Amino acid sequence: MLSGRSCLDNTDATRGQGLGAVSGSVPLVAITMGDPAGIGAEIAVRALMEPRINTACRAIIVGDAEVVADAIRFCRLPAYVRPISHVHEALPDKKTVNVLDLNNVNFGLLDYGRVTAEAGR
Repeated sequence: MLSGRSCLDNTDATRGQGLGAVSGSVPLVAITMGDPAGIGAEIAVRALMEPRINTACRAIIVGDAEVVADAIRFCRLPAYVRPISHVHEALPDKKTVNVLDLNNVNFGLLDYGRVTAEAGR
């Protein structure tokens, strides 16, 4: 738990507000998290915490929200995941990592650092 809230935020309080507060002049960039058993999610969340990234684009991660939340915990970053089902749901908050949640990883079966069929789905 970071900053008093879970790394995975499933609240619907701000759903539907879209990206209205973010300038339309910056591009939307989608970053894939890569192999769920690899380091891609960690690299992606560290990149999204860089202030230069936040001013250059509106970035989202495409992948599994639980895996990304675990990467945030592992990296001890002051952020949380906001699972979204459409890019318009992404919030322009520097502490929010918007994840287009594919919900395609059985987190309980994930074995970090190993090649498995589950990680390759």
